Amino acid sequence: MLPYLAIIAIMALLIGLLVPIYRRRRLYAELASAVARQRVVRLDGLGAIASRTVPGFEQRLATLEGFLPPAILARLAAEAEGLVAPERSYIPTHKKGGTVAYETVIANAPALVALYQSRDMTEFVSRLVGESVQPTPLHDQSSLSVLFYDKPGDHIGWHFDHNFYRGRHFPVLLPVVNQGSGEGGLSHARLTAQVDGAELDIA
Repeated sequence: MLPYLAIIAIMALLIGLLVPIYRRRRLYAELASAVARQRVVRLDGLGAIASRTVPGFEQRLATLEGFLPPAILARLAAEAEGLVAPERSYIPTHKKGGTVAYETVIANAPALVALYQSRDMTEFVSRLVGESVQPTPLHDQSSLSVLFYDKPGDHIGWHFDHNFYRGRHFPVLLPVVNQGSGEGGLSHARLTAQVDGAELDIA
C-alpha cells in the first residue's frame, strides 16, 4: 500500500510542477502571437525620429523634448488612460502607485506595444547609447510597464533599475500624461536623476 501512495504522491507533485510550466509556455506563445500582430500597427510619423539629432550620452542620461509627433503621443495617451484599473502597490518609504500587467498592455494597447517593438525606436536608442539594442524578451514582466501615479500621495523614490541580462540594459521613460503637475494639481512631484552626485531635473 505504501509504495502505491508514494507513487501517487510523486505523480501529484509532478503534475503540480508541470501544469504551471505548461500554462506559462502557452501564455508566452499567445503573447508572442499578439506582439507579432501589433508590430505591424501603423504609427504615422514615427519614422521622423530617424532624422533627429542624438543628444550626448556621456553621463548615461539623455532627455528629449517633443520626442514623438503629437498625434502619436495623443494615441499613446488615449490607450494608457483606457487601460483597465491598474494593480495598486505600496512599499513603505519607496513606492505607492499603480501598475498595469504586461499581458494587459499587450492585449489592450497596440500602439504602445508597436512603439516599443518598432525598428525606428530600436534604431534611435541604438544610436543614442552607441550600442545595438533590442526589446527585452516576453518572459520579462517589466519589459513594457505602464505606471500610474494618479492618487494623492502616489510616488516612487530613488532606485536603480536592475539589469538581469548578459550585456547592458537601458531603461527608457516616456511620460505620456501629466495633468496634475500645475499649481493646485494632484501631483507636485518632479522627475529627477542623480548625476555626478547632484540632482538634475528631468520633468
